[in-house]
Formats: sequence, C-alpha cells, structure tokens
Amino acid sequence: MDAKNAAAKRPYGKAPLELDLPQAVDVLVRIAQEGRSFSASKLAVVLGNTITSSAFTRKIRSLSVYGLLNEQAGQFTLTDLALAIIWPRSPQAQVEAKKQAFLKVEHFTFLFNQHKGKLLPADEFLRNILEQERGIPRDVSRVWVKQFKDGAGAAGLFHNRGDGKIQIAESPIAVSAASPSQPIVPPEDSSHGDGDGSHSLAVRPSLDAGSAAGTPSASGHCTRIDLSDGRRAEFSIPDRLTARDAQKLQKALDGVKVIIESMVSED
Repeated sequence: MDAKNAAAKRPYGKAPLELDLPQAVDVLVRIAQEGRSFSASKLAVVLGNTITSSAFTRKIRSLSVYGLLNEQAGQFTLTDLALAIIWPRSPQAQVEAKKQAFLKVEHFTFLFNQHKGKLLPADEFLRNILEQERGIPRDVSRVWVKQFKDGAGAAGLFHNRGDGKIQIAESPIAVSAASPSQPIVPPEDSSHGDGDGSHSLAVRPSLDAGSAAGTPSASGHCTRIDLSDGRRAEFSIPDRLTARDAQKLQKALDGVKVIIESMVSED
C-alpha cells in the first residue's frame, strides 16, 4: 500500500499535522501581514496553495487544531491566541501562548502530562507510548515524536538541567539575552541517549556579560551556597526590580525548583 492510500485509511486524528508548532507560527506571521480576517481564496494565496489542494486543507486543519484559526461561513479569522503569539505583550506572554497552542493537540498533552517535571525519554519510548496508548500507527509515530519535541522546544518547555540532559517543565521560560535565541531541541536519534532513556542537550544557554567570568554583578543580591565536592551554586538578582520583573523571576524560580528536585540522586 502506498503512502497516500495508507494516510487515507488512518483513523481521524492519527495522521501527523501538516505543520509543527514552529512552522505554524511562521505561517501566522505571513498571514498577519495581510490582516486578521480572510476569505479562503486569499488565505490560499498567502499559504502558497490552491484552494482545492489537499495541502491547503491540511495546513488549515493544523492551524485550527492549534487554536490559531477560526472558520465561519467560509471566512477565516486569526484567534486571540494567535494574536498573543504574533503581537505579544512580553516574551513570557508569548511562550505562555505557545504553550497553550501546543497543548491544544491531544497527543502532545498526553505526553506532556506524563513527563512534566521529568527527564525527556528517548524517542523510542515516546513512540511506544504513542503507539500503545494513543493508537498512533507505527509508520507515523516517529513524525509525531519529532513534532512533539519541536513544539515543546518552541514553547519553552525544554529546560537545561546543567548536566547535559533535558527536562520537561510545566512552566515555560521565555528566551532572554542570556538564553539561546533558538529553542532547545534535542537530537532526533534516540541512540545517543544517556542510557537511562534521556537525551543530551543540543543547545546550551550562554552566559551573559556579567557572569562570563563566573563573577556575579556587584549590585543587587547574590547568594552563594557551598555544595558537596567543593562545588558552589550562585544566585544573582539585580537591583530595582519592577513588578513585572518580580513575576518573571517567580515563574523562573518555580521551574528551577522542579529542576533541582529532579537532580537529587539517591547517594
């Protein structure tokens, strides 16, 4: 059976989405340049497809599944969630909106709820879960896993534990000047795991100018905690925080708390 016929026979909701979350966001940017409401024919031109093509239908379905596009009587409109991603009020608001879009996909929500606060398993284990518990066909489970990882990375849900592993955290962290400009996305090849079903990091955060030499800023609050084996943990907070700054720090610290708890070893 060829791929086209196989796709036609898959139960509804089992075929991978035409667009992963990063691709959907890129499409949103192009769409928003033309306005907020469109006819099907105009939207087809923006997407680079004909109105009768299956690719156009699949792209529309993807945007709808993510909660980014509404259709009524042949007229398509960007949702409030889409606008929160395209024109966010803050970096944190944007990743929160991306997380909402990511979790609109039931299969992604299922994997996220099983693994939030835990290490990201190797691809083979994620595929087994999707196949056995979600009924995803074997021939497309690899695509679903890749879309899950790409979407979670874009939504700021992959956090660097500092030991070369990736953890899925419940609260997304926005990209800042001291973070990588691209989302953290692990490699696809599960054979490069660490032997415990977890992945190594593909991208590591860089240090900002104030901490490049390991020295905290002279102003603000700095806490140094001596750990075992001569190691030390340091937390530095600058002076003059705004209310919004404080909210960002609180959310970030919630994520750090989850990471710290997961790094505790039995010995």
